[in-house]
Amino acid sequence: MLILYETTLELDNSENFIYHILKMPALIRRQVLSSEVFVLLRKRITSLEIFPGSRIDIPSLSRELEVSAIPIREAIKRLVERGLIVSTPGIGYHAVQVDGDTVQDVFALRRLLEKDAILSVQLQFRRNHIARAREHSLGLLSQSISTKKLRKLFDVVDTELHTGIIINSSSNRMLRNFYKQMGDITTIITHLNDRIEQSLHEHIGILDALLANDIEEAQQQLLLHLRNAEEACLPVPSSKEGWLARHKHIYGLETDLAHAEADIRSAT
Repeated sequence: MLILYETTLELDNSENFIYHILKMPALIRRQVLSSEVFVLLRKRITSLEIFPGSRIDIPSLSRELEVSAIPIREAIKRLVERGLIVSTPGIGYHAVQVDGDTVQDVFALRRLLEKDAILSVQLQFRRNHIARAREHSLGLLSQSISTKKLRKLFDVVDTELHTGIIINSSSNRMLRNFYKQMGDITTIITHLNDRIEQSLHEHIGILDALLANDIEEAQQQLLLHLRNAEEACLPVPSSKEGWLARHKHIYGLETDLAHAEADIRSAT
């Protein structure tokens, strides 16, 4: 049965949700299922449960999720438009491939966009908001927690700084929308960066400069941080085995990448 990750319906449980789906007109039911498949596949791709370059097999998904091929194809079409799946005539569908050029292109764009956006931070955010973000980074440095938990908390703090404060402070709507469109690829690339402690110190340097009203210094600290992160993401793994090894190393995972390991086994 399809596992539901997000829904706009306020229902008590998934069985109740499925019951309501079955009571819907066919077209609406298909649209709801398509949205659920979209969310599921997007999560699997951005979390590396489906590795870059992996084949997306519609019949296998149909059997696994117990839904017809129609909502799966509709979800895949949306993911193609979003840039997470590539459609090749005569071959089929594959998760987007991420290589060294992709990493360099994304970070080049991030430097341009975030350097511009950071100019507006002090106009949009109060000092206590910036100070709270600083405390979050500082707090992670002082905690003694597992690698897996630290990594997940760092991802939250990293998003808080780069998207929540820097990008969202920009009054340029096109800049914010373009950055958002890069979000899924950026999330995939983030899985390659294992510089947690160093990155947290760099976060604090950026936020300290903002608290000191030194925008020029904040820009310089930001650009340095992004260049260091880019270097940490390179070289990019060239095989599924390489992605799996890198992902396990960074996130401290042992057994919770069942989909990924099964994918590797089926490809060999």
